[in-house]
Amino acid sequence: MVSFALVCFSIQESASAQTPDKYFNWGFRAGLNTLSTTSYETEYDGEPVPNDSYINKNGYLVNAFVRFNIKQSFLQPELAWNYYRQGVSFTLPVPNSENEFSSPIYADIASSVIRGNFLVGYNIVNNYPFLFSAYLGSSFSAKYNTKYSIRLSDDFEDKEFYLRSSGIAGFSIVIAKIYFDLRYEINLPDTDLDFYDISGFPDNYKGLKLKKNENIISFSCGLLF
Repeated sequence: MVSFALVCFSIQESASAQTPDKYFNWGFRAGLNTLSTTSYETEYDGEPVPNDSYINKNGYLVNAFVRFNIKQSFLQPELAWNYYRQGVSFTLPVPNSENEFSSPIYADIASSVIRGNFLVGYNIVNNYPFLFSAYLGSSFSAKYNTKYSIRLSDDFEDKEFYLRSSGIAGFSIVIAKIYFDLRYEINLPDTDLDFYDISGFPDNYKGLKLKKNENIISFSCGLLF
């Protein structure tokens, strides 16, 4: 009787310590993002203007994904919605004067973006219920709505589509079904903002160009099934 109990206990322990490998997972996550501005300067009609600055702010993201497991590696397509926020300031030349500029003008910029990501990853630690993975990938995004609030009175909304691509590097941690993700995204083309290119933008800002490069840091958590 005692021997039978020991055998049953051993089988139960073995079953709880191992889980069958899945060939397919799916999940979702939500979290925060922030733009990581690596350079920023302003120009007016091709000439630099002084007293420019920027403030990166937290935005939001939601993401759904599937994961195809190939031994220790995996492929992970994703579909995501992101909301980015940033504050910038700049000056404008004073009309009919030389080397005179306005007081700094502050603008809030908020963008809504749909993203399609494709990741290739490797499970560094795969010991159920703990999984630690690193990955690289690429992203194609479509910015479809951007709101500008300037001087607390000039509000403008740009609903044109802007397509961009970026590279992704990051890692994820899974504990049972709880999924954590930390990643850094590098924009491959520049992210300059030329007010000449925005149809219908107020004329007094035409000629202004914000030369900037923005990468993205994000953290999120969710569930992996």
